[in-house]
Amino acid sequence: MTKKIAPTPYYHKGVMKSKTYEIYYNSDFSLGRIGKHTHSHYEFYFLISGSVMYTLDDKTYPLRPGDILLIKPEQVHAALINENQKAYERYILWLNTDYIKQLSSAHTDLLLPFRKINFSGSYLRLPHDMRLVVANLLQMILIQFNSHEYGSDLLADSYITELLIHIARIKLYWQPVYFERDIDDNPIILRTLNYIAEHIHDDIGISDITNELCISRSHLSKLFSDCMGTSVHQYIIKKKLYLAKQELLSGHASVETLCTNYNFGDYSSFYRAFKTEFGMSPRKFIQELKK
Repeated sequence: MTKKIAPTPYYHKGVMKSKTYEIYYNSDFSLGRIGKHTHSHYEFYFLISGSVMYTLDDKTYPLRPGDILLIKPEQVHAALINENQKAYERYILWLNTDYIKQLSSAHTDLLLPFRKINFSGSYLRLPHDMRLVVANLLQMILIQFNSHEYGSDLLADSYITELLIHIARIKLYWQPVYFERDIDDNPIILRTLNYIAEHIHDDIGISDITNELCISRSHLSKLFSDCMGTSVHQYIIKKKLYLAKQELLSGHASVETLCTNYNFGDYSSFYRAFKTEFGMSPRKFIQELKK
């Protein structure tokens, strides 16, 4: 069995030399700040431990372990590392644009994870059960990157392909709750999300939630919008749609059943909402799945 590779301290990497990919696994205790810079390649950043404020363009993200940043070519980014007792440990995977295109197929565009989809753009907070999967894949890519054994290039290609497919599927299919920032320490938002989850099959609106939480409509609307980047109403609709889409993917329910189960009122309302969100009607989506 191949031995796991330990992290190394950060050093200035300069430009990407490989025409395919480069991967780094770094750990530091007193790095301080990494100034604004850009790359000509894509960057996949995965935080293992530590506290860091990461700026992408004009947005700043207080990152937590398990967070991912998907950085596009020429996108300005910088990091401010908070020094504490925990090491600032992270994986950085650089990907050449042509290399990603070569790994892609006619039906699977592996540049998709770097595009804004649904709630998620450059920032992604992984579901807990996916964090170990991603960390293991990055470690396997790192091992192949440092290996001269037969087939190491093809193994790396397969692991990178698997990684990008996982991220694309999370962005495409997982519930929007996984794309939010700063909710763990906000009891009102957490209670709101829990209420929505418990009543997702009902005809619920913001008034039901404010009555349950005993807060004003305006206060919840502003708090939710600031934290989630969308309104309560839009979040409920999107969550219903994504759950319905997952059931269509599983093949366990008909369009008519889902329309009733998620309280869309009538098929025309469900049809319009589904097509607006996913670019095709529910029946067209089912047809595409059968191809």
